[in-house]
Amino acid sequence: MNFLRKIFGNSAKNQPATGTEPAADQPLPVAPLAPISPSQEPEPPVAAPLPAVTAESITISLAETFRAGGNSITISDPVPSSEPVKVETTLLTIDGPVWLPGDSPAIELFAAKPDDAAAIAFIGGSAELPQGGFKPADDRAPFALDPGALSRALPLYLADQVELGTDALTRTLVSWMVKPRPGFMLGGQQWDDATAAHHARQTPADDPSDYVVLSHLVCTSDPWRIEVRVVRTIDSACLATLATDCDPSDPGASLPGLTAALLAALAEHAELPALASGFETPAHSTEFLALLDQLLALRTAALPGAAPLRHEGNVLDGMDRFARQHSASLPARLLFTHTLSALARVHPELCPALAARVESLQRDLPLAEPAQSVLARIRREMLAT
Repeated sequence: MNFLRKIFGNSAKNQPATGTEPAADQPLPVAPLAPISPSQEPEPPVAAPLPAVTAESITISLAETFRAGGNSITISDPVPSSEPVKVETTLLTIDGPVWLPGDSPAIELFAAKPDDAAAIAFIGGSAELPQGGFKPADDRAPFALDPGALSRALPLYLADQVELGTDALTRTLVSWMVKPRPGFMLGGQQWDDATAAHHARQTPADDPSDYVVLSHLVCTSDPWRIEVRVVRTIDSACLATLATDCDPSDPGASLPGLTAALLAALAEHAELPALASGFETPAHSTEFLALLDQLLALRTAALPGAAPLRHEGNVLDGMDRFARQHSASLPARLLFTHTLSALARVHPELCPALAARVESLQRDLPLAEPAQSVLARIRREMLAT
């Protein structure tokens, strides 16, 4: 998809949506939606570092799917067996923003990347937890994120900021357990620079990343700590280290400073100055982090053997509310629209109702052209599913 974005993105600088306006492969089937709240079950700590990625790594632009609490796994939670369990892992690759699938008509709304654009990979999925594991408080905020969900959402969020705010091409590499049963992995130790650089150059092998941004959580005390490292992949050199404390109940509040520091580090070490993207993003919202993780899980839930999704709950109302609250944000609208489109692909009987939700939002809070017409195309494709 990175190549496609160079070819099919807008060659002229995109214009922001204005007015009353407030992101290759065949689609995978979609399981029922999960609630908009974060995972119901926290992930226990991992007993060992992440194992090496298998040679047969899954490298796909994931089609739409949605999140439940049952499709996460750690090394310390294998399938019960009296025999040693062989653990096989891989990296899933998401090119660009998770809310902008490679086959989305909305790609044309975003400026094309230069032919010599730097490629930057983002890897998270690791956290140091208190002894005995993470136990969420009873009075957590509605969009509070457990360490596993936050460890997955952070690289997605940072990739968004770099994708929309610089000339770089981005991809997020997600740690995924293949055997003994599929699911997300939460590593107990931070990726080392050399291993991360190797995988960033090999996933995919024909389009190596020039840099890799590693994010890691330290959740052993309150406040939590977010650690970020910028590594050049050709020689595994660490170019910058960043860190910030965050409130476990509202990690989004710590993102403005972290984002600014990362963009400054990329400008200094990767000659990648920050640019004005022309699009408003829900940049520093804990709610947005939660929804990114929800969408990631939606797009992985249809992988072979993944646990079925549960608890449809109020996710559609929550997505609708979020899109209306951030009515000037095209990414927020695409997050909403592609979620509904994904659900329609496996539940065609819901197509009319889902398309009506999209139409209602378009009517109440229309975007400036050409965004309004592009979203109408996505709605028509939904009805044709």
